[in-house]
Amino acid sequence: MRAGTISVVNLPATGTDAASGISSANTYLDAWDFGNNGTTPTINGVPFTHYSPPAGTSATNYAFLTDPNFGGTLTLQTPGANGPVAGTTYNLGRTSSATQGNLAAQADGNMNTLLTDLIYETGPVDNTMQDWFLMDFGGLTAGDQYSLRIYYRYWGNSSGRLQDFYFDGEGTEQAYSSNPLDEDAGGAHYIEYDFTAASTIASVSITNAATIGNESMMVYGATVQEIPEPTVAGVLAVGGLLLGLRYWRRAPRRTSNT
Repeated sequence: MRAGTISVVNLPATGTDAASGISSANTYLDAWDFGNNGTTPTINGVPFTHYSPPAGTSATNYAFLTDPNFGGTLTLQTPGANGPVAGTTYNLGRTSSATQGNLAAQADGNMNTLLTDLIYETGPVDNTMQDWFLMDFGGLTAGDQYSLRIYYRYWGNSSGRLQDFYFDGEGTEQAYSSNPLDEDAGGAHYIEYDFTAASTIASVSITNAATIGNESMMVYGATVQEIPEPTVAGVLAVGGLLLGLRYWRRAPRRTSNT
């Protein structure tokens, strides 16, 4: 089985919806919008589901969710009471702001709404790789191809927000080749993991660890999209077209002697 591919895509500040690649023509298992903004976007006809973890005394480090629109499942987890600092509980946090980082200069349309609010890991994040943030998406079919995206943008921290990303959808954890990724490098982006689902697992996970103290990963949204295999008719049509083009190029050219 081939290894998955991991890439980062930059999104433009204007025409962000169109450039996002999100489309109702795609087949999704998940489309999530995270945070406490309260407004759930529909992007290019794709309805997102909003999740905001509880705050205060109800705060939690674990959540199991099901996308009501597409049927995929999502598990979110942080260390809880087992984090690197004794006596501190590492929970799922949430926040929102359109002014922090000047969001209007980074994205427009409904992507602007998606990138307004977010979830993150609370607690005094350290840089010893002992803290982590896990997202696990279930409901995959073994052997099928999928694309997982995590959407993020510049929040405005001058010290940088360096994160190590690890993905696993094929049975072996795979690191992003350019770790650590700086979430605060500027602008709006998504990190994409394209893979073939392994027969040993029915999910794809992303594990993250911050490499700078108190600069935990911020997750604004996520999608899991199934990538359809080319149809037999489509393959035959392309093959026939290429064969015809090859014959045309080789056919002798006739001239007229009139």
